[in-house]
Amino acid sequence: MSAIYSNPTERIPTDKNIPLPSQPPVESSLNIQRVPFAERARKEGSLAALSLFVLLLSFFGPCLKSKKIWIDIPCLFRKFTRLPCLACGLTRSFIFTAQGDFRHAFKTHLLGPPLFFTLIILFFYFIFSVASGYRLTITLSAPARKKIFALSLWIAVFAWAYKLVFSRGYW
Repeated sequence: MSAIYSNPTERIPTDKNIPLPSQPPVESSLNIQRVPFAERARKEGSLAALSLFVLLLSFFGPCLKSKKIWIDIPCLFRKFTRLPCLACGLTRSFIFTAQGDFRHAFKTHLLGPPLFFTLIILFFYFIFSVASGYRLTITLSAPARKKIFALSLWIAVFAWAYKLVFSRGYW
């Protein structure tokens, strides 16, 4: 229904004039939903391919580097500040984790091994989701999102500070 106003002085209702119904707060929930194959292949399939690519580079990185196929991308943050950024050393940490050298993996980047194993779990989840047709959806309330964001930020800053203080020779 649309109304045509012929009188230009007549007040046209806007979003500001219409009272919005109060919405209940979003509760945190965990749902399983059936998703069509095309959408699964587009989302989960591409994420599975990306995670497989990163995992394969982690396993075959030293081989590629020895054959001079590897491309070293310089860190601009480190170039200008002479300090490592939050992600400096993450690739090497993934490579050390893939080789089973956890001492050097943790020394290079504190979050490398946990992120590597999280990536493996996510890879298998994406493959399962594409094959089975089910997707796991997590809805978080605003306070839960804020807490998770603050915790993630604190962990990242702690790992960076740890690298600056204790892993000086590994940047």
